[in-house]
Amino acid sequence: MGFRTLVLAQVRALTDSAKVATQINTIVQSMVSDRVKAQTALCGRFAEVSKTNGWYGQEWKKLNNTYTLPTVIDLGKKSFIYSVNALFDEPPFTPYQHEDIITLLLRQAEGKEPLAQDEEEAQNMRNAMMGEIAQFGFIAGWKQSGAYAPSDDNEDREQYLQALLYLGDGGFRQRYGNYPLVMQIRVAPHLHHPNPWVESQLQSHRTVAVNYDSHKQFFAHYSPTKSKSSL
Repeated sequence: MGFRTLVLAQVRALTDSAKVATQINTIVQSMVSDRVKAQTALCGRFAEVSKTNGWYGQEWKKLNNTYTLPTVIDLGKKSFIYSVNALFDEPPFTPYQHEDIITLLLRQAEGKEPLAQDEEEAQNMRNAMMGEIAQFGFIAGWKQSGAYAPSDDNEDREQYLQALLYLGDGGFRQRYGNYPLVMQIRVAPHLHHPNPWVESQLQSHRTVAVNYDSHKQFFAHYSPTKSKSSL
């Protein structure tokens, strides 16, 4: 009594460490997401500027009238696969056939020369795409089509949480820390699980504390025994 208990079926069948890690990742993400969504005031502040400016659900070519997106627009005209949803082959991105934008830009297509001459040029093009959509505070596009901004604040927030949980503090800070309308991250102290193996699996997901610059601010705190959100 008084304990928070999670019951999982067929635990003995989970002998593959990769599947166990995936199961843990899914559980942690769900717990963090549900807890953050419960903080309606914070979620409202997260979405305030994007909603006020009507950026959600808009085509990038329409938003191009507000802030230019030359690389995103140009590549989108060439093929749907060259989209902001293919920036990386990791959450929250959904590249076609798991080929990220670097792979696509360096590959010959239909007998034509690659769009990028070398990996450095491909990296620069990806960085340009990231910076262009970051002008609106976004890190990816609508899940149904990378030609559009995220459909609403729920999708926007889920993308942030997925990226945070996947990259951890250092990785997320390194990738997005220079974009004012995206965010800056810090990881707060956390509790440890007594089982060393479980501790190692949870290490990258333990405590996520996010302080968004400008309009997007929320604090998400997760530990193996509790999760809470507050400013």
